[in-house]
Amino acid sequence: MRPMVAVVAISVLLAGCGGGGGGGPVQLSADAATIAQDTLDATGFESQGQSASWVNTTISVSISGDVELQASKDVRARSPVRTYRRGSEAGPIAVGLLTVPAVHLLEESADIIRNPASEIEPGSLAGRVQSSYGAIEIGEQIDNTTVTMLGNRTHLVTYAATAPADGQTREVRVSIATVQHGDAFVTYVEVSPASTANIERTQQLLAGVEH
Repeated sequence: MRPMVAVVAISVLLAGCGGGGGGGPVQLSADAATIAQDTLDATGFESQGQSASWVNTTISVSISGDVELQASKDVRARSPVRTYRRGSEAGPIAVGLLTVPAVHLLEESADIIRNPASEIEPGSLAGRVQSSYGAIEIGEQIDNTTVTMLGNRTHLVTYAATAPADGQTREVRVSIATVQHGDAFVTYVEVSPASTANIERTQQLLAGVEH
């Protein structure tokens, strides 16, 4: 018997609050991630509280081979956001944690799991998880470091950027890392003045993430 050869094509499109199949979007939610208080004390950060961000997506999966399967879900995901802040002479250092529920597709035949926030641009993502800076203009990627968060190895990607704060436009660094933890994806975002970027401090914060 000829083995099945599967080709998976996946598209994740940011959309409005559209429904799927006449029944409306699937509503999902996730539990918030936080940074441990002892880590905040050691790094000088203060909690700015918790809010919620809505992620509206359409996720489609098509598997073709000896057997063809297709699935599509409109998803409206309630995603908690925790924010933290530390002051510096060069400007605020802002950290945010966005937690989104994992989306499962084709559970009967394959465990296909997708992050509904995976297509959000870095600047938009940074805007969702902090309020210390205004609209962030993302420049080139300047670093990609392997880090650990919630016991999982992942990549911390850093971009050069500019952003308004306290009436001035500042050169900043935007650093982003995401891991899957249980039935959710946790994304860490840090926006800091370029002169205050500190990978050791960032790694300490990542090590203190709890979920």
